[in-house]
Amino acid sequence: MESEDNDKRPLIHMPPFSDIPVLANEPLEIVPRLPQMSTIMPLLQPKPPVAEPVCRDLLVLFDTTGTSPLVFKRNRNLVKQIVNSAILPWQKVASLIAFSTIDKTKAVAKFEERLDNLGFMRRIEEIDYFGGVGDVANALKMANDLIAKNSMPVDVIFVSDGYSSENYTDPLQKMLANDANRFFVLAPNHKKVSSQLSILVNSQNIYNKFENLEGLRDNLAC
Repeated sequence: MESEDNDKRPLIHMPPFSDIPVLANEPLEIVPRLPQMSTIMPLLQPKPPVAEPVCRDLLVLFDTTGTSPLVFKRNRNLVKQIVNSAILPWQKVASLIAFSTIDKTKAVAKFEERLDNLGFMRRIEEIDYFGGVGDVANALKMANDLIAKNSMPVDVIFVSDGYSSENYTDPLQKMLANDANRFFVLAPNHKKVSSQLSILVNSQNIYNKFENLEGLRDNLAC
């Protein structure tokens, strides 16, 4: 058996570090680019977030003026049908302002009362026909006060058989300054609405035909 001295192998020669080329200065090998994961496994691509519909509270501005008590009652029944499509107060809460002249304009129902559907219907039935010309600007100011105290965005339904000639642009602009609030006009007895509303309110939110009222109910859903 040979001794360990006879089995010695030559050591590997290591050059000095100064003779080893610096790899950082060497040209890099081009690596082919892999396709994106979305092209390989499209099923794993995350879906874009879907915006949930905003559930807004409801404020009805009801004009008790006009030339016909019959039209007034018809509009009142329309409001009852529209509001009854919502589940009060669990889905949303509702407020109601009946307006005519300044001294006859009042909040018949307020958000903080949290009325259910039956209670709100009773408040609508309490509205009486007044006639004459309504003060829209004063009603809008009262509505802005109610909206300012409410924590949720609001859908406003403006129900009218006739429009005041008074300029109510400022309070309406204030109401629409919050993009979360929406303003709908329900005037099924008019072929045309006032120029102020036509300019400030989205034309898709103006309902002056009975056959389009289903669309208004859909807009108010959440």
